[in-house]
Amino acid sequence: MDKPSAMSGLYRSVLAILCLLCFSGGLFAIQISALAQNSDVLEEIIIEPLDGLEDFDLNDGEIGSDLPDISIEEVPVEQIPVERLPVEQLTINPPQENAPEGSEEVNAEDGTGPQPQQPATAGTDTETVDSVASELIAEQGRPLRYGLVSRDLKVAVERDYAPVTDYLSAQTDRDVDLVILPTWKALLDAMESGRIDAARMPSFAYLTARIRCDCVEPVVIPVSETGATGFRSLLLVRSGSDVETLADLSSRSVALTDRSSISGHFMPMRQLARSGVLVKKAVGGSFADILGALVSGEVDAVSGWALDQNGRSNLAGEGSLGWFLRDQGLTVDQFRLVWQSALVPFPPLVVRSAMNGNDRINLRQAFIDMNEIAPEIYDIVETHRTGGFRLARSEQFDPLKPLLQPDIRGTSAGSVEKSSLEDNDLRTGESGL
Repeated sequence: MDKPSAMSGLYRSVLAILCLLCFSGGLFAIQISALAQNSDVLEEIIIEPLDGLEDFDLNDGEIGSDLPDISIEEVPVEQIPVERLPVEQLTINPPQENAPEGSEEVNAEDGTGPQPQQPATAGTDTETVDSVASELIAEQGRPLRYGLVSRDLKVAVERDYAPVTDYLSAQTDRDVDLVILPTWKALLDAMESGRIDAARMPSFAYLTARIRCDCVEPVVIPVSETGATGFRSLLLVRSGSDVETLADLSSRSVALTDRSSISGHFMPMRQLARSGVLVKKAVGGSFADILGALVSGEVDAVSGWALDQNGRSNLAGEGSLGWFLRDQGLTVDQFRLVWQSALVPFPPLVVRSAMNGNDRINLRQAFIDMNEIAPEIYDIVETHRTGGFRLARSEQFDPLKPLLQPDIRGTSAGSVEKSSLEDNDLRTGESGL
């Protein structure tokens, strides 16, 4: 090919790319408008039950994930080294050098005297074995392993998180190693297998791990400046709408954010599916986009989120609607709440249930004290909620379990085991819901 011809081809390629970008930028607006202009564009559908958390981003936010959209070769969890003790070293009841008084051996033929120790019945001493194994490993000096999901360069993450591991090491009197994993699936696998001991993870990731192995426990959760410990997903309508309940949304148009949002997509879709409601849906855009479509009358309902305040959603406070109201100069009485979800706690610190008791206590206290004695460390660990950490209980997450359980269409809770949990981010909170 001659030079002028090659240059001409290059210009045509650049022009084609620019045209494509301009075209894609208007797709969401066209999709929303189509609801009002042509009922055949988005046919009335059944919102099918979701397969666990597959393909969902737990970043869940309008700000979007800070993880770059790149292709990365996942490091198999099996490559993370772990010290394993020979089975014979796991002695639950070690022999005593000095037997207690009155326990002298006597003739075994007369049936008296000490009896041979019977082997533990399978399943009866699991907690004891786990506890003893954890203590033995700790005595051998194995560091605590703190898991973190990131796709940034490993050397950069280790540099940025070095103050955190140094702080945790000083507070727990243990060496603490940072284990960087590329996805939440890899982190859950590592937690389940015992290759990491602790990690912060979003609520639904914790619940997934609990369903899969029942081997993890929440220790602390962050708190917002206003004292909120979590948020709620919402479905909103205009104040003059005749929609009063979820059932009233049948055959109506509902605008949701894209699939990366827990509050804007996963939770309202799951609730509509479990309720058997048929709707017309538009998917895509930010919370501001879909709220604008609601105000203009292009859709009948939209998803949203708000921080919890005394068991209810504070619509005018921190959340998608509150931000929209302040930005557009509108008032909260122009909107009405049709449905709100159970409280979704902010991402907890989760540890393996078999963790040594002293390590658990020290790690918990290190996080509780962090905001006060090491605020610069707190700002690395928790970038969105400024109220510190407080104790967490597993019961706080129980109301969310139905979203991962079988429903009337027979979706299996076991499907979470196949969940990819790819591209997920920790920042489930007021800065990203």
